[in-house]
Amino acid sequence: MEGTIERNPEEQDVKEDSISALIKALTCSARFAQDALLKPTKDALLISSSNSSKSGFCKTILHRAFFKHYSVDRARRPASAPTGSMEGFMAYVTVKTMLSYLRFNRINGKIRRLNLVLYDPSQLKDIGEGMGDSEERIPSREAYMLLEFIMAVPDGFVKTHRFQLDNGPEQWLEPCYAVKDFNYLIASVGNSETLASLVAMVADDPAGRVNCTFGQEEVTWEVTKSTSACWVYERSVLTHVSEEMTKTLKSCPIDYMRYESGPETISLGFHVREFSAFINFAVALGRPMKILWSQVPKPLMLEVMQEKDGGVVLMESSASIATHTPPPPITAEKATVDPTTIGERMTVDGTTAAKRTTVERTTTPSDERPRKVQKTSTADSNVLPHPRAGNKENEQIGMDGNERDHGEEPDGWRVMRRAPESPILPLAATLKMFRPALVGRQDVYDDASDDQEQTASAA
Repeated sequence: MEGTIERNPEEQDVKEDSISALIKALTCSARFAQDALLKPTKDALLISSSNSSKSGFCKTILHRAFFKHYSVDRARRPASAPTGSMEGFMAYVTVKTMLSYLRFNRINGKIRRLNLVLYDPSQLKDIGEGMGDSEERIPSREAYMLLEFIMAVPDGFVKTHRFQLDNGPEQWLEPCYAVKDFNYLIASVGNSETLASLVAMVADDPAGRVNCTFGQEEVTWEVTKSTSACWVYERSVLTHVSEEMTKTLKSCPIDYMRYESGPETISLGFHVREFSAFINFAVALGRPMKILWSQVPKPLMLEVMQEKDGGVVLMESSASIATHTPPPPITAEKATVDPTTIGERMTVDGTTAAKRTTVERTTTPSDERPRKVQKTSTADSNVLPHPRAGNKENEQIGMDGNERDHGEEPDGWRVMRRAPESPILPLAATLKMFRPALVGRQDVYDDASDDQEQTASAA
């Protein structure tokens, strides 16, 4: 397969040409996965990528009109190679490697023409024949791709880059749903820019999510970024404490270019990374974006296309993102503990441990002020320090408030070793994930073990 993309010398803005559009499409694909699947067909070149969890899929179709010259049956193959079609050929290419060359040359703005050549090993006997380089005249069964840059300088010169291709799958797989079962809206470039600025605050958060509600009278977009989550056991109450940052955008159906929705209000949630990548791609192209949605578990589908005068489609891009039912807003969840079990806690195997005595350290905002140390009685032994308090792993505090070595323990006191600062866990974590953190803490001790030590010392 061989395709040639040319930049119109009469075009004043190089951002609107086909070469820049290809760079933007590859940039969007790189946000989904590191590798992109290439599939040449008779009328178009298909580029697709999907993330590792198969929850996001992106596809770009470069139609024949996108190229100055496009041929799937004729490439610069050696004369000894058999002729045939490459329509069944599929291979993976590393997207970031291609972008590293394309972006560098785009900054200079001197690329006049770009040749994209794919070689199928099943139709080649000697990949070096006819290329004029004796070192390349070696048999090969590996597919590869050539990118040739013809620079727009007075004399002109050619820069060639070769990329190794990995074997593709046996079949082309992509999400397939009937569009008639989906509601849709068409967002203008201004709508897309507003959504892009909304999701920018959580675009780099691994746990960032987007919740949206589509109704007949209102459309709501909400982005949520989790900051911390933990369980606090205080005064016979187990409380779930979670901090998150939420931002909401509400709009009316008339704010969009077109809005078609059924009588039922639909709420769904999805991951922000792929959604943010495609929205920024639509904004960069300066084209309207179509958003299609339906009931969970059907995916959220996004579409954008580039046309020229006369309605000829040059490039089509689409994305499918897995959806889920959005969780309810996080509030304080409390679990009442039986008063008879105050001072006891459940272990991993379900048994109860003996009563605990803790030493709690409180600090003032100023580091120069003295530190206060409080010893709790057995009756109040159900109070545990906040899991995120302190950032020293093996700190010990004595009765006078001063730090002591590990081996130094004042009489009548059990020194406290503060746990290291707990990492921020994903928002989807449940009580089962946090409970083990309360079981293995080092700042609680058995009264029974204290009595045994005192008896042994007296003896």
